[in-house]
Amino acid sequence: QLSQQGIYNFVIVHGTDTLSYGAALLYHLFGQRYRIVFSGSQLPLLNALGTARRVNSDAWSNLTGALACFKQMSSGVWVYFAGSMIHAANAYKRHTTAEDAFAAVQSDDVCALACYDQLPSQSDALAAHIRLLNWVMTPMSAELLDGMLHHLCAHPPHIVLLHAFGSGNLPYSASLQNTLNQLSEHGCQVVITSQVPQGELSGHYQTGAWLRSAGVTIARYASPSDAYAQLILNYLMHYSCQ
Repeated sequence: QLSQQGIYNFVIVHGTDTLSYGAALLYHLFGQRYRIVFSGSQLPLLNALGTARRVNSDAWSNLTGALACFKQMSSGVWVYFAGSMIHAANAYKRHTTAEDAFAAVQSDDVCALACYDQLPSQSDALAAHIRLLNWVMTPMSAELLDGMLHHLCAHPPHIVLLHAFGSGNLPYSASLQNTLNQLSEHGCQVVITSQVPQGELSGHYQTGAWLRSAGVTIARYASPSDAYAQLILNYLMHYSCQ
């Protein structure tokens, strides 16, 4: 409705804890259509009673800085905080209290999914109930990992994101491969990414090549927020095709 009125520029003031997640999601939805800047503050603009501005708040400077971003940006979604303009797909919150709370993950270029027109009409309601398990691996045997994943088969989440090692490697066992196949058959999308922030995830190594035959997707994401956005939106697009 706003675009029909000729409005294509937006500043979104957002709570900092999940700001990067909202920014990444809108980048993949609208990054090729609009200019959107996310910002917020570490200290509230007003005092507890709401009667006066806090002298030490960073809210006003972040808001005016976000508005100034439109002079130097084309279409896309960005995070503005403490004088830094960060691409939405790369942004992450790095500090709980410092004013320069956000930084960029160094990554390769990210292409927006540009999938707004491909989402089902009930996507808002569906998204609210998507179960996504975000699992950072630690060194363990294939048998222990298999046992932990096997417990998910009775009530599997919609998506399991495993942060594996190296180029996307997990320890192998025939039982683990069978469990991963079971999760896939139960409608659970298992996705492997790496704890190493840069480099190819090829699956060429012997320790990782078996994963594709187990119904697992191997993918690289720009940041944790970017992973969340892409996984949720891909799930919704897949749902709309069923």
